[in-house]
Amino acid sequence: MPLQHEVNRSYLETLYDQLDSQKQDNPDAPLGNTSVPTSLQYTGFAIMCKDLIEYLAARGDQNPAVDTFRSAYNTALNTDAVYLCEFHPKAYAGLNGTGLPSGLTERIAMENLSVPELQDPNLVTQLSPLIGWIIFREYSKALGPKVLEYYGEAGVPSVYDDRKVGAVNLAVNLFSKSVIPNEYYWYAVTIYLCILLYKTDFKTMPDKKASNTMIL
Repeated sequence: MPLQHEVNRSYLETLYDQLDSQKQDNPDAPLGNTSVPTSLQYTGFAIMCKDLIEYLAARGDQNPAVDTFRSAYNTALNTDAVYLCEFHPKAYAGLNGTGLPSGLTERIAMENLSVPELQDPNLVTQLSPLIGWIIFREYSKALGPKVLEYYGEAGVPSVYDDRKVGAVNLAVNLFSKSVIPNEYYWYAVTIYLCILLYKTDFKTMPDKKASNTMIL
């Protein structure tokens, strides 16, 4: 299926710079160090996944990529559902009723890429990073064969490689190969996914023995 428009690398870079910017006070810091804690990124990823789920439902989008995403999302929240319902009920509530950021997917679809809400460190006290971790674990596993196909015989990169270049390049490939629909409303979830793949050293890939314990 031909792309409706070219993948917008600049938009992906703009989102990356908000969600995983390198420490500005120390430009010589190792590439693994960022001003955004992994725990906050898991929470932000969970929020964006829920926001995308609600946006796709409102649009009525149905295609294999949506099915893969929705299946991974549902599998994640069905894991230890009794525990999650008891201790993390916001994971199952609509975003509008939780006080968490909402409407960001629609905003990005309209090419407004400013998402300062996701940089608020207090988010981790409102929604556990655990929710984002289990969604990330299931979705990255579902896309694992396509991710490994992209890297080929060279294998996945090192956690210390240039994460911005690597994450953006991987996102561009997933869009270009129609693994994920090349629509702006998918951009935040996808760049989050690629950031977290790098930060977790690709340990959720099918060729790894990933722990069920959250990787920080």
